[in-house]
Amino acid sequence: MWQKKVLRRGTPAIVVLLFINHFLVVLPPAKPRASSEKAGLAIRVKGEQSASGHKTIGVDEASLTDEGAIPLLRFSSLQTWEYNVVAPPSCPAPIQAFSGRVVKVIGFMYPLEEGTKIKSFCLLRTTQTCCYGPRPEYNQYLFVQMTTGPVPFERVRPVIVTGKFFVDPKPDEGYIYRMEGQSLEAVGGDEPEVDLEAATRGATAAVFEFSLLRRLDAPGPPSYPAGLTELDGKQVVVKGYIAGWLSENPARMIVAEQWFDGCCQGTPPTIFNSVVVRMREGATPPARWAQTGVFTGTLKLNREKSEWPKRGIVSITDAVKGCPVAETSVRTLIPFSVEAAAICTFYVLLGWPLLRVRSLKKTFRNASSMLQASAFRALCRKCRTGAGEDLLRELLGEPHAVLNDSTAQSDGQGPETAWVYIYEEQVGEHILVNATPKTLQFDRLAELAGTGRCGAIFRVKNGRIAASKVW
Repeated sequence: MWQKKVLRRGTPAIVVLLFINHFLVVLPPAKPRASSEKAGLAIRVKGEQSASGHKTIGVDEASLTDEGAIPLLRFSSLQTWEYNVVAPPSCPAPIQAFSGRVVKVIGFMYPLEEGTKIKSFCLLRTTQTCCYGPRPEYNQYLFVQMTTGPVPFERVRPVIVTGKFFVDPKPDEGYIYRMEGQSLEAVGGDEPEVDLEAATRGATAAVFEFSLLRRLDAPGPPSYPAGLTELDGKQVVVKGYIAGWLSENPARMIVAEQWFDGCCQGTPPTIFNSVVVRMREGATPPARWAQTGVFTGTLKLNREKSEWPKRGIVSITDAVKGCPVAETSVRTLIPFSVEAAAICTFYVLLGWPLLRVRSLKKTFRNASSMLQASAFRALCRKCRTGAGEDLLRELLGEPHAVLNDSTAQSDGQGPETAWVYIYEEQVGEHILVNATPKTLQFDRLAELAGTGRCGAIFRVKNGRIAASKVW
């Protein structure tokens, strides 16, 4: 049966999957390499503030030292062309020298179409156009059209775009520089956004709850919840959305309970829904474009209400990224519940036909045989006397035996023959094949077929059915 083949080949595959799910996950994961390392570039992103006060992050082009085989085109070079729509000056020679060449540019995407994958976008050095920021000047961005198809849209993560650059001033269409993009690679593309729930599962330290801060949002002297005072001075884990940066050295940021884009969308952070996280000296901070984070550090409770507006209520000091988990916790690629359900379903669906429970198997077999034998008899009875022998072949196929009676010459119409049919599921061999009676005696032929066996004999004379017997 085909179930046996599937089970025989599927069982080793299940063993391999179990090995991968329960053993390989304990191996230390390979350190993710950011795409900037692959490209041979040391990319640094820093916080900035525009003249209008709009906070952004931008690529520090001074940190781009190793250009690699493909030349790097910097926005600082593009901005040397102070374009004027009324009296456009000629493009500076250093910029014109790149026109028509394949270059790479590092910046942030501003979509010109909707969707998670786009083909047309503007590339800028900073995120100044996000969240209703000021409109950039013509020399501050590139109009990019990907020639290789749609690419994933990165909202706040810088990307490296490689393609053919053109000096093509068309201010009526909104650009003076354009690029025919050939490839796009996100900086830090191997570093996924932190899953807040999964990252703190099995934590050995207490996980900070922002609801403790909301209880202090009341007039009068503060009444500190017991759960908050108990954590003062102890190591805790805080998880949330990185709502803003206070400084880079030392790295200090605001971690809030809810998402905020830093300007206009989301829930702005307050002292009652966020904490200040200060990274440990020498610890690696999260990327400036990271939206979420999990940190472990020492909780400090500020009990001076007058200082809350300046210092906040809670701060996490000496912090590091990540969360300590119990060494005994088992990590698997596939949850145990999903794994067990899949294995049970596999063996139940394929294994039950192979169960050798004799009583059950015999019951099904006997019931099936009875129904099929009854159907066989019904077909035999349709072959009435007077019908032609072609009806026998049409309904029952070829007979198991054809017995000739050479002595019967009645009416001068030639000898008679007996067509014998036996239900194959009941008889293992054609027992009448070698029988050659001298006369056609139906009762005798029935005895030869065997008592209790399902069969039929038709007396055929001159191509017509003369008589029949079904048992």
